[in-house]
Amino acid sequence: MTDTLLFAGGGIVFLLVLMGSIHVVRQNSAGSSAPKSGDILARYQAQAAANPKDPEILLKWGHVLAARAGERKEPPGRAQFYKEAAERFRKATELAPSLVTAWKALGQTLFILFRLDNCEDRAVLANANAAYMRRRSG
Repeated sequence: MTDTLLFAGGGIVFLLVLMGSIHVVRQNSAGSSAPKSGDILARYQAQAAANPKDPEILLKWGHVLAARAGERKEPPGRAQFYKEAAERFRKATELAPSLVTAWKALGQTLFILFRLDNCEDRAVLANANAAYMRRRSG
């Protein structure tokens, strides 16, 4: 069965077809969803512990981590999940260098991390500049 991650309508509907099972996750008006992505993460963590040399499990685990990062609103929380996803993708590429999907996922995740880091750097710079201007004018 092909693995699919579908995010439609700005994160309203998630369709996760992973390891032969289908998970449809719809967010309600309060923003909560079921099943929890933590349950899926725990399952992949257990599968990776049982078979640490399987690049497909690492790849799927990375996709779930990246999807969970998309659920976060604050950049520090998002960056942590993307870093964990990148690590899983990197391990998958080490175990199976010809696995193109792992290389693609790693590249996309590193690009997102680069953009998040730049956003955080710009925010730090803007805060420092505002503090400097306040000290200067006061």
